[in-house]
Amino acid sequence: MSIRPITISLLLVGAAGAAQAATFSGIASGTWSNPDASYGYSISNNDLGGTADVNWGKTSCLSCTDFDNLWSFDGIGSDGGQGWSANAGDVFSFGNFTYRNGSVNGHDFEGADLDVTLQIMSPIGLNQTFDFEFDVVNTPNTSGNPVTDGDTADIIGSVSNQSFMYGGNEYTLELIGFSQDVGTTPTTGFNSPEGSTSSAALYGRINQVDNPPEVPLPAAGWLLVAGMGGLAGLRRMQKG
Repeated sequence: MSIRPITISLLLVGAAGAAQAATFSGIASGTWSNPDASYGYSISNNDLGGTADVNWGKTSCLSCTDFDNLWSFDGIGSDGGQGWSANAGDVFSFGNFTYRNGSVNGHDFEGADLDVTLQIMSPIGLNQTFDFEFDVVNTPNTSGNPVTDGDTADIIGSVSNQSFMYGGNEYTLELIGFSQDVGTTPTTGFNSPEGSTSSAALYGRINQVDNPPEVPLPAAGWLLVAGMGGLAGLRRMQKG
């Protein structure tokens, strides 16, 4: 009789351990790729030790600013500083995004992909890249109000198709959005007033992928299969 409470105790501890979320930590870096443009842009990917930048537009018109447009990404820990750490399912910042919004011409840039690489150092060692599409929404400069005339960087599709395995589970990175208030109110659209430079943190979440469980064949199904096999054997005997 003394075995029963010990067995129950061990089962409870095992269940609690299985429910505990995995904790990941490492550094993040980014590169810009797949620009939606044919001219008037440039990409410079130097996030390890610098930043990953995409510039577009020329400053050759009378109403142009003396600087072009810029999207810049700086991953957490990519410059040698402290990296990121997060439990699976928790929101965390993995990089900083800067948008310099100039008044320009001479381009057809409409967006690009940000490829975020998480270099996971604990509890496993691996590099996994996750791709996210960013579009720019250009606003006509007609109101004279820098905020109203500001352009917006929009995240198109927040869940990456890429994933990694740990402990027999599959995980992926979800891009939650931009935030200027330590993740309190993230948004998938980030407005930069006309003629200015604005910055925000990019927040994400490492989610466990829920794969649909295999559906076992009911007992009645196995009986049906066995019955069909028996009928087939009976027919062969009759033919013989």
